[in-house]
Amino acid sequence: MECTYEDRNRNHACCYDGGDNRGNRLRERAWNGYYKAKYQNCHGTDGRANSGAGKILEVEPATDPSVKKMSEAEMIVAVRSGMGKMQPYKNTLTDAQIKAPVDYLQTLVK
Repeated sequence: MECTYEDRNRNHACCYDGGDNRGNRLRERAWNGYYKAKYQNCHGTDGRANSGAGKILEVEPATDPSVKKMSEAEMIVAVRSGMGKMQPYKNTLTDAQIKAPVDYLQTLVK
C-alpha cells in the first residue's frame, strides 16, 4: 500500500518509524518526487547548495544558520512566495508538493 501525504497528516502507520519520528518512506517519497524535480538543481542532493545553479544563485546551504533557524512554516512561505532569487511556486505546486520537500530539507538542516 502506498503512503500519501494525506496519510501522513492522519498519522498513517506506514509514514512513521514509530513514535513521532518521520519515516524513511516519507523522506524517500519527497526526495524521489518533488525535491528531486524542483529543488535539487539549486539546493543540491544533500542541501549544501553546491550545484552549479546553487552557486550562481548564491543559495544558502541547509547548514547555514539563517536556514537552520527557519521554522517549517517559514520555509513553506519562502517556497510559496519566493525568496531571494528563488521564484515563487504558489501557482505551480500544491501544498503537498511544497510541504514534502520542506520536510525532507528539514532533515538535512539538523
